[in-house]
Order: sequence, then C-alpha cells, then structure tokens
Amino acid sequence: MLKLIPAGALLVASAAWGLGLAAGVFGGVAAPMGAMAGEGVALDPHDEVGHLGSSWMYGGRGTVAFGERLELEAAAAYHSDHVTEYGSDFLAPGAEPTTLLPVTAGANFVLRGGASPAYVSAGAGYYRQKSAYVGLMYRQATPYLYRAEVTIRGPGFYVGGGFGLGAGPFTFAFEPRLHVVLNEGDHATTYDVNGATFEAESAKDYNDVYVDLLFAVNYKII
Repeated sequence: MLKLIPAGALLVASAAWGLGLAAGVFGGVAAPMGAMAGEGVALDPHDEVGHLGSSWMYGGRGTVAFGERLELEAAAAYHSDHVTEYGSDFLAPGAEPTTLLPVTAGANFVLRGGASPAYVSAGAGYYRQKSAYVGLMYRQATPYLYRAEVTIRGPGFYVGGGFGLGAGPFTFAFEPRLHVVLNEGDHATTYDVNGATFEAESAKDYNDVYVDLLFAVNYKII
C-alpha cells in the first residue's frame, strides 16, 4: 500500500498541473565546424590542441513537460571517436581519438503537437574534451618519444530543433543542434617522456563549434 502512494501522488500532480515525464536515448554524428575542424587556422609544430574530424555520438536524457508547449530537458552525451590532426610533423603511431562529454540542460518549445511534433530547442551545458597522442621531440639532436595528454573544459550553449513521429508512448525524432563551447584559452597538458612526466600549458585561440545530427527515441512515462 505504501508503495502506491508516491505513484498516486505523481499521477495526481500530472493531472493537476499538466505535467508529463519522458525518457529517451539518442545517437548520431557530431560534425566540427570552423576553427575546430581546421578551417582557416594553422597549427604550430607540436601543437597539442588539434583539429577534429567528425565522430559518432550517443547519449540519454530525461524530460519534464509543462502543458503542451514547454518541455525541460537534461541530457548527457559521449563522442567516442573524433579523428584528430596535430601540428607536429613527427607524429608517431599511437595517436588516440579525441573524446567529448557534454552535459546539458535546456528547454524545448513545441510548435506543433500531436503525433508528429515539431519544436525548437535551446540550452546550456558543460563540455569536457580529452585528447592524447604520441610524437617525437628533439633535445641536443637526440629524438625522444613522448605522449601528450590535454583535457579541455568549458561552458557552452546550444540551439536547435526537431520533428518526430509518434507511435503509442514512443516518439521517433530527428534533431539537429548547433553547439558553441567557450573553451578558448590555456589548458594544462601532461607530458610523459620515457616515464618522466611534467606539465605545461597549451594555448587554444578559438572556441569550438560543432553540429549534432541526432536520431532519438523518447518514451512517455506519464
């Protein structure tokens, strides 16, 4: 009996205030743009902040709807495989793909409801990008193999939209989104040279911009 009380209270609140709960998963492609993709920006030799190619990405989210027009969303995603180009002319085998972890919160404004919804979206978040590669450096004409790892963190925001097709409690949607990450500046880089580690700063003189092309499946709980 006691277990039914929270569920009953949730249903009453849903009916009284027009609340709706949903959860979903999504996946697709993240495509860097502008300087993030290397357009119009030259890399210096041994630049540890590289240019990124496209990557597969996937994630999950939860939403709370207020009436028929407003929906609040919290989501997390993972970009698994941004192929990265660095400025060094002496790259050795062992470069790792760049990964990106955005955690976002925002709002979806429904333009058309029903079984084929259409909406626009906007929100903000925190973005964590990690890169690592192996290269060669020379000291007194002697080559040394080294590994450099840099983690770039920064806030950002997104705008986008979507349209879907409903099938019972499920909605299948296509959602393009534009992300702008405010991560210009110096970022700590860890070097490992023959087992000896030290840290230095890597300069990044642009903010990241990329586009998500997402396919989502959402399930309406209430």
